[in-house]
Amino acid sequence: MNIKKGDAITLSNNIKYLVLCRVPYNGKYYLYLTSIEDKPKIRICVEKQNGDSIKLAEVKDTNLIKNLFLLFSEDIKSIYSE
Repeated sequence: MNIKKGDAITLSNNIKYLVLCRVPYNGKYYLYLTSIEDKPKIRICVEKQNGDSIKLAEVKDTNLIKNLFLLFSEDIKSIYSE
């Protein structure tokens, strides 16, 4: 199963999130998620392959998050330039 931009997913906290961006960085894919229920929550996660399934782990490294936001903003800009 591949996670794609625009997918709705439910994390282990039972909150549904919308995948706003999915970008490659240093050999891994990173996701920018926003909750679609209740109070807005944002999560930055990395995909980790586990056999045939994909697990998501939240990114907590602030330097990595800064780098990822540059990639996420470029990804979002590309939507408007198409």
